[in-house]
Amino acid sequence: MILRQYSGDRLLAATSVKTGNAMTTRLEKTIKREITVRGEALILTLAPEGVTITPKGRRNGKTFIWAELWSGEQEVAAQLRVSVAAARSVSYAYNAARLTISAAT
Repeated sequence: MILRQYSGDRLLAATSVKTGNAMTTRLEKTIKREITVRGEALILTLAPEGVTITPKGRRNGKTFIWAELWSGEQEVAAQLRVSVAAARSVSYAYNAARLTISAAT
């Protein structure tokens, strides 16, 4: 439905009004937008396959597949990376301390 406003015989404005259920547009093509996060310019690429976040001026970024985001696999993978990194830092600290002790004796 389109609402039209006239002044005499002159059309001032035409506004489209949706009736019934609101609909969304299907994502069929890639859309790129620039965003700023903590002062850093990033390129957000929305595609039918997923979303990619890339620092502006760079080629590679982080890609998230829609099915993985929906199922929670990305969150589990991120938690696993944090856990492995923490275990490695503890291991490195332990080995460094052991080398220091053996060098002192």
